Amino acid sequence: MRSSIEISRPNHSRPYLKIFALILILSLIAVSFKPAAQFIDSQAVNSLRTLFLSIILESLPFLLLGAMISAILEVLVSEDTIARLLPRQTLPGLMVAACLGLLFPLCECGIVIIASRLARKKVPLHLLTTFMLAVPLVNPIVILSTRMAFPDSPMTFYRIAGSLLLAILVGYSVKVVLGRQNVLKPSIESVHSCSCCEHQPGEGMLHKLEAMLVHCSDEFFTMGSFFVAGAFLSSLFQVAVPRNLITEIGSGSCSSIAVMMALAFGLSLCSNADAFVANAFSSSFSMGALTTFLIYGAMLDLKNSFMLFANFKARYVIILFILVTSLVFLYGLAINHIGVIT
Repeated sequence: MRSSIEISRPNHSRPYLKIFALILILSLIAVSFKPAAQFIDSQAVNSLRTLFLSIILESLPFLLLGAMISAILEVLVSEDTIARLLPRQTLPGLMVAACLGLLFPLCECGIVIIASRLARKKVPLHLLTTFMLAVPLVNPIVILSTRMAFPDSPMTFYRIAGSLLLAILVGYSVKVVLGRQNVLKPSIESVHSCSCCEHQPGEGMLHKLEAMLVHCSDEFFTMGSFFVAGAFLSSLFQVAVPRNLITEIGSGSCSSIAVMMALAFGLSLCSNADAFVANAFSSSFSMGALTTFLIYGAMLDLKNSFMLFANFKARYVIILFILVTSLVFLYGLAINHIGVIT
């Protein structure tokens, strides 16, 4: 429920300053590669620069589009609307929860907060779990970006079909294991107290536009920070790690999947553009490993782990980690097996 207290001006940095700062950081990183070539192998530096900038330039439009849509939904769509769309019956509810991303294309950067709000509105635990896992993956932006990153590959089908299947399986398993337990921490009173979203009924459109701009800039800057780091590390990995070692890791079905899942968790990339980073590994890792990278990182990553433990009881988070990790790993093995057969 939105707060009815007196409206106060958002205590945020000006949005355009954050966007300018991100662009400046990218420019400085790109320029710094050139003098570095005087002290390091120039061919390696040029390869690093090419890989890094190509990933950034391909993915930035999707990051910006995702931030814009997320901001619009944050300001204009309430959790009550989402809760009303979820059937209470188990199977229909799980299927609808898994597909809501087609209507509400949110990335994983803020999905934990929305899930905790739904929990306070007494949405069944298995439904909000499936919603939290599937929405960052089963949405038009992710489908489009994955298709563009892997134009001549079944990767888009593997990613979306696997996300639907795994999110439903995890949700059903959570219902079996935890039932209708309250997994929210008692201390959680309000996870979102942003003053730009506190408004009274009948407020003007100008206030809403300002709130959208603030949310868009905040989310774009936050996602961009993680993504720049992830893009740089993936480019550095490709250039610095010997090719024979990459081939050796990537050729093993289990080892390649484990490595890519660990990378997905640590890099904490946004699901709207992580396919372009995965594509940088496509020549060295198996299809199953790449698919698990794209699914696992959107369901669980380092930054979301802190939010999960901050909002939900540890027992639920640990069970969620065990279920998601094991099922995603098995799904990657299944895709590699299919590839061997075909």
